[in-house]
Amino acid sequence: MKRVLVVDDEPDLVTVLVIALQAHGYPVTGAPSGAEALRELRQAVDDATPFDVLLLDIAMPGVDGWQVLREIRADAAMRDMRVVAVTGRATSAEDLARLGDAGAIFIDKRADYVGAVLVLLERMG
Repeated sequence: MKRVLVVDDEPDLVTVLVIALQAHGYPVTGAPSGAEALRELRQAVDDATPFDVLLLDIAMPGVDGWQVLREIRADAAMRDMRVVAVTGRATSAEDLARLGDAGAIFIDKRADYVGAVLVLLERMG
């Protein structure tokens, strides 16, 4: 089962996703910010227990999802991690192209976010 890190500055959304993913058997950790996500990701690599999938909110204060994405793609130990970028804001064609160029999949939080995440994780195997 894929090990998942959920990163979002909305604590209630992190809680809902953690509970939903755990209920489906996924080992999951939540992080409230981009800075905390980078700490979790680096610690997991150091512990030889890297995350398989990163659910990453793009629009966060401080260290945003774009910065997290740049840093993990620049790190040889994390660059191949599957990234699912999420946002509840309108996303431009340019942003979608940037996400695609970075190898990230996009999900809109305004839709059935939890359901979409579960389907996507099941398809990832």
